[in-house]
Amino acid sequence: MTTFWKALANHKPIQRKPIEFRLYYGTDGQVITYSMDEIPGNYILIDAQTFAEMRVDILVVNGVIINPNKFSQVGKLVPDADIAGVESCQDDITLIGPGQRWKLRYYDSK
Repeated sequence: MTTFWKALANHKPIQRKPIEFRLYYGTDGQVITYSMDEIPGNYILIDAQTFAEMRVDILVVNGVIINPNKFSQVGKLVPDADIAGVESCQDDITLIGPGQRWKLRYYDSK
């Protein structure tokens, strides 16, 4: 029977292989599969969030993920003659009061 200190001295830590999340793609950039195993083919390393999403509608171009279906909206304050807008001072738009009416208009951008 060994003592605790002898057992601790004989203990060798386990060498674990680092986890790699991989996105395998074809020559046209289309997603083939997501895997943590080594599979022959082109792949890029991705983060855990992208791996968990496992989206098939993305493309890989020059080693970078491109999402063609993603768009964002940009908002801009424009003058509004209708009664629906928020009224602010003529000199300072941050102060609400009598003066110019404004509304928020959204524009799509890719």
